Amino acid sequence: MHGEGPIVVRVVRDERDGRPVVEVWDGGVERPEVRPENHAATSGRGLVLVSQLAIEWGTRPLLEGGKITWAKC
Repeated sequence: MHGEGPIVVRVVRDERDGRPVVEVWDGGVERPEVRPENHAATSGRGLVLVSQLAIEWGTRPLLEGGKITWAKC
């Protein structure tokens, strides 16, 4: 995952099922999108991989600014 400016990464355990959840905070406000595959592209593959490997993933905006993009493994 790639965001604007500094990022913070943390791994937590989902209390409901015990699975790990990777959370990435960044200061950007734009929601990330899975881009169509483009083998010539030099970037934009992160969420394609996340969407294929994670059980589920999503993004939530934060009131104090920025967002958290998360993926349950």
